[in-house]
Amino acid sequence: MNLLDLAKQHRKAGRLAESAATLQQAVMAAPMDPEVWFQGGTLAIKLKEFAFARTLFEMCARLVPTDAQAIYNVGYCSFRLGDPEAALAAYERAVAIDPGFVRAHIARGQLHYILGHPDEGRDAFDVALALPRPANAGDLELRALVRVTRGEFADGWADFDESWAQARSQSLESIGAWDGRPDPDVTVCLTVDGGFGDTLLFIRYAAQVRARVGRVVAALEPALVPLLEHVEGIDAIVRDPSELHSGMRVAGLWTLPRKLGTTRESIPSAIPYIPLPTDGPRLAPTDRLRVGLVWFGGRDCAHDFDRSCHDVTRLAPLLAVDGVDWHLLQPGVPPDAVPLAPGTQSTAHALPPVRHFGDTAFILRQLDLVITVDTAVANLSAALGIPTWIMIPTIPEFRWPIGADRSPWYPAARLFRRAHTRDWSAVGDALAVQLRERLAAGVDADLPGYRRLLVP
Repeated sequence: MNLLDLAKQHRKAGRLAESAATLQQAVMAAPMDPEVWFQGGTLAIKLKEFAFARTLFEMCARLVPTDAQAIYNVGYCSFRLGDPEAALAAYERAVAIDPGFVRAHIARGQLHYILGHPDEGRDAFDVALALPRPANAGDLELRALVRVTRGEFADGWADFDESWAQARSQSLESIGAWDGRPDPDVTVCLTVDGGFGDTLLFIRYAAQVRARVGRVVAALEPALVPLLEHVEGIDAIVRDPSELHSGMRVAGLWTLPRKLGTTRESIPSAIPYIPLPTDGPRLAPTDRLRVGLVWFGGRDCAHDFDRSCHDVTRLAPLLAVDGVDWHLLQPGVPPDAVPLAPGTQSTAHALPPVRHFGDTAFILRQLDLVITVDTAVANLSAALGIPTWIMIPTIPEFRWPIGADRSPWYPAARLFRRAHTRDWSAVGDALAVQLRERLAAGVDADLPGYRRLLVP
């Protein structure tokens, strides 16, 4: 076995240190071999060393200027580093070399939207969708996202279904997939396919699945179990893979819209659909408007530079609104991290210790309003029926339809848009205007009957 093959074998087995050491030997043995640099970049991405990975892929592209994949990877690393202009330039180079590169066309479409060029973004998506159906699960999933975001539900959900079928884990291969047909003798196991927010969004389908089959169990992330184990339609939680057996049928949450025939008009939008825990952390009493604030999410999100406002001072107009009891829903962030305007009567409070999403839900329900970027908190707050204002990303996302200020998934939530990824000040201004109106009105305009939970 040559050094490159050995390095790849180590990487795929999770032996990253051994892979790196083997690649160092390969570079010394063949410094002009582009595959050495490409594999080094691939390993660096695995290690989340995106700046180093970009350098390695750039070296590969210098050695082979027509390597569209290496150039695409330069763009991806630039994207992860928060450099959308450099990412777009690389994606444009990649599709110039390979006009059939579906993933690159989708990526450049996303970048055009991020940079405030919606017409160019739409055109790039048009090109991607006109190309032949991708063969691999990753590209199918990307195409599915584009289709559903554009409202092409039937084709988009079909792509998701096929992508899931290709990618489902080896532990589920012995269990047949549920096809959506009614069968009172079947037990269906719901499995997660994305992040916490995706699970919180799609768990609404559990009741519809339960109406078609004899029993529904769910294999959920442990942090979500205390919150979701009593969702309507779920009979039990699968806590160990050994509980799965060949007599069950499995369905990924992302596949449920197709199996259940979801159209834009039939999205199950009854809110709330997540039951509130009976106990949890308590907030200090106040007569002021209690507002929860989330301005950044986890950096592991590929488009975190777009969805998160890491400099909270860019939301200064919002924070200048007087008479607000701010609750910072960011773990480990102290109250003084938010610069309230001098002389304001507003106050800021750190997030109490939380054990799981059940605690988070109990805290949220004690608030009058949640203002958040696109994180799991946005999905949870809206699913609980709490007035929720969401600073949505500029990258197209299916639950926040392009150009809309409302979501069919969360009809009462308000969406606040930026013209381009760096346009946070405009969002801060718009939120400040709406928050002052909310204070003056005394109730939420969209959910006038909502009252925060009062706990002793």
